[in-house]
Amino acid sequence: MSKSVHPCEYCGKTYTRKTSHIKHTILCEVFHKSKREKICEKEESSDIPTTEKLYEIIQELALKYKIMENKLEDMQKWVDKKKKKINVIHWLNTNVKPKCTYSEWVQSITATEEHLEILIEQNISQTVDALINTNFNPTAGQKDYPIYCFVQKVNIFYMYDDIKSEWRQMNSDELVLLSKKVHSRILNALCEWHKKNLDKINQSDKMAILYNKTIVKLMSVNFTQDSAYLSKMKTSLHNCLKIDLTNIIEYEFDF
Repeated sequence: MSKSVHPCEYCGKTYTRKTSHIKHTILCEVFHKSKREKICEKEESSDIPTTEKLYEIIQELALKYKIMENKLEDMQKWVDKKKKKINVIHWLNTNVKPKCTYSEWVQSITATEEHLEILIEQNISQTVDALINTNFNPTAGQKDYPIYCFVQKVNIFYMYDDIKSEWRQMNSDELVLLSKKVHSRILNALCEWHKKNLDKINQSDKMAILYNKTIVKLMSVNFTQDSAYLSKMKTSLHNCLKIDLTNIIEYEFDF
């Protein structure tokens, strides 16, 4: 059986043992490299930083890391401070003083013939929505009203208590009472419209039927806490009055 021969690819010398061939080839490769290859290797090796240079680079990186760490620590302190929770009622009592009492505000709510036209042509929900939107001046400051609500908490309302002169959350009974007040304003407007058009109603079956249908729409309202009418009033009121706390102050609010 013939033995394997391992020739050197640079000088042609042959070796029987592979280990000897590998050792020779490594050394022979160095001797047989072209001048250009040796110049390129020298140029490339010159780019490797010295131990002293590496130490300087590490020092610079350590300094930059320390500066960045301090900045992150300061930012975290700022975030923790800004996200401190505060109580909404406390914030209202500290920052909001309405120009009128809650009772005065409720009495100022009015319904007009325009609202009645909506009731005649559509339904009570659209009427309530229109009434609420026309009774609040969008250009007026929110602080003018003794009732508040927020984007962050749907259909939760806060009122300025007339007796205690402080803010508190409205309860379910007070919201039902407010819905009755809104309803009574529409009813009063309908009564005035009836007086104004009594002759026409008496002389025209069409007008009489129209009035009867309208009064049925109005008087069929349910004032229970889970009624569709109350739900619509709360939604309309919230959509009209809601403010976004994040646009005012950078806190997490506690409701």
